[in-house]
Amino acid sequence: MIVTNKAALEAAALRAAQCQAPQLPFLRAAADGRHEFGLVMNPENVWPSKAEKIRGPLVMLIADDPSPSGFSIGPDGWKCRHAAKRWARATVIHGTGADLDHYRAISDAAATLFRILVIETDSKHVDAWADFFDRKVLIFKPPPGECHPCPVQRERLH
Repeated sequence: MIVTNKAALEAAALRAAQCQAPQLPFLRAAADGRHEFGLVMNPENVWPSKAEKIRGPLVMLIADDPSPSGFSIGPDGWKCRHAAKRWARATVIHGTGADLDHYRAISDAAATLFRILVIETDSKHVDAWADFFDRKVLIFKPPPGECHPCPVQRERLH
């Protein structure tokens, strides 16, 4: 799905800001007309044909992230993976916790790279996604010994 309706983008950006969603820079930039934004959230979905027709900057996101589904499945479970690979000029694999600075940098890069694919995933699938993309990719992953998502430690909640 590629969101092009300005009112819908403004509303989505407002909701993202309220809940501090890391995708806020993508939505804000799309609402401001700096680049388009689209996402694939269902592994059974095919690659959106509209992505092929957009001539300006576009950030596409594949949401192979643990939330809200609760699990990540890696590249083999995504129907759109081959079309996404052909489409992308640059690929970012984001397998660490939400960081607005990462998303801002990706959004800014869209102006020169035009077709950026962002894979949100958990740390155990980062390497599988990197292996699938047999070209250079930018990978964000947790420091050694850490993982994403991190198990909740009850003592930290009190």
